[in-house]
Amino acid sequence: MKKLGYILPPLFVFAFALTANAQKVDTSQNNGDTLKVTVTGGIDFHYVYRDNELTAMGAGGSSALGIPSSSTNTFEGPLALRLDIELSEKINAVLSLRTQQVDGGTALFANFKAASSSDTGFLAAGGGTDTNRWGANGEELGLFVDEASVTLNELFNPGLKLTAGIVPVSFDVRGKGSAFFFDPRHSSTLTKNISGTTVVGGTTVGGTGTVLGFSDELQPAGTHLVYSKDAISLGLYLLPAIIEGGAQTEDEAAYGVWFFYALESVGKGSRVGALVNWSTTGGAPVGGLSGGLTDHNNNIFTIGLGGDIQGLVEGLELYLEIYFQFGRTDDAHTARGWAMQLGGQYNLPNNENNIWFGLNFKYVSGDTDVTDERSSGFVSYENVNDTIVLEDQYFGLDLDTNYWTIQGSVGAAFTAGSGALKNNVEVSLLFGFFKLAQDVGTDGAGNGETDDIGHELDLRAKLWVSKQVSFDTAFGILFGSDIAEDAKGVDDGNRTTFLWTVGTNVRF
Repeated sequence: MKKLGYILPPLFVFAFALTANAQKVDTSQNNGDTLKVTVTGGIDFHYVYRDNELTAMGAGGSSALGIPSSSTNTFEGPLALRLDIELSEKINAVLSLRTQQVDGGTALFANFKAASSSDTGFLAAGGGTDTNRWGANGEELGLFVDEASVTLNELFNPGLKLTAGIVPVSFDVRGKGSAFFFDPRHSSTLTKNISGTTVVGGTTVGGTGTVLGFSDELQPAGTHLVYSKDAISLGLYLLPAIIEGGAQTEDEAAYGVWFFYALESVGKGSRVGALVNWSTTGGAPVGGLSGGLTDHNNNIFTIGLGGDIQGLVEGLELYLEIYFQFGRTDDAHTARGWAMQLGGQYNLPNNENNIWFGLNFKYVSGDTDVTDERSSGFVSYENVNDTIVLEDQYFGLDLDTNYWTIQGSVGAAFTAGSGALKNNVEVSLLFGFFKLAQDVGTDGAGNGETDDIGHELDLRAKLWVSKQVSFDTAFGILFGSDIAEDAKGVDDGNRTTFLWTVGTNVRF
């Protein structure tokens, strides 16, 4: 695997060179029934600097002991190649390959225990967990199948289509690639934040409650049936192998239905939707932590409602999502998590520079007592990367449970240079006020607990030099964080940490 990892980058670059000027590929005479193959892809290459406290909290740590001793400088980002294959007028296939950007692998954690056994515990991922980024070692350059599917269009009905394979399924109310609950192709394992202790072989495991820095990339395999007619869209997904663990009891699976109804009479882009999801999990919680939820009676049901309303006032978008969970995380614990988000964005009308303002509130429940029968932390396949330090899966800490936040943002796009591109420069500023929903312990001796995860300020800028090539930079600073202060195991009074990245993105 390591040898493959070392040779893949030049192979990808060679493929890009061959196809950059010819995206449509003619098929051979022996495969004349194939109508068209379209090749697309990209290079996403970033330099990332992470401050010492941030690596100690779990973002890109490098120490074998799980508590990094220094800041890190890395080069990260995937190389991607996608084939869209039209086999007939009603059948097409997709094969999307890329190098793997993150891999949870075998987790090694620095455990900051709760002040008492009944409080929510806290785990910061370090060591072998988040160090496995692009360029960190040869194995992580290995080929990753992002999507491999066949779609049958107009199946028995003009509005019905069936997709099978490694399929893209998400419930994205806003339609902007930021699913609040369900997007398993861009998420970590559901068991990452399952709390509640259980005894396996005389050893107490679980009870984690909140995990920082554990990132992974999943390959949800199964089928997705979609029906669309007029304002109605309805989907049924059966994903028996989101994580394939060998034996059926080791798999992580999800089954559900989603529904959207377009409200074009209110405004273009407006819609309401609902989701019912049943998730089953097997094997160990929190990645490579051995033991855990071994009774496999892990049936978590989630009901969600949401809506996105546009056009009530020119330039204004309002959105709301709320989710409730029930069932069992194992034989000993009932699932009782819930989460919601609401917010709005206002684009100044008739403005050449496209100035916008945003306000967002999120609440994701945490577990109040890991020793009782309730597991009240909300768990999800979320794809929320609004803030680069606390929420981002690839650069930051991937916080996705046990917190609430109020975020305000402002941004603008304007035209720079004499080229034909309009609004080719984008700049934005975001401030997020964060608190943990339930206190966590922060020192190894179990002497402290806090809800001060920190507050974040992000600055971002992006320049498009052509329709295919862009450059971007982002700086995020987290301050007022008790977790950052205690993460290294030494109370040095430093409650601030930061991350900076600069890079380029090429698409063809």
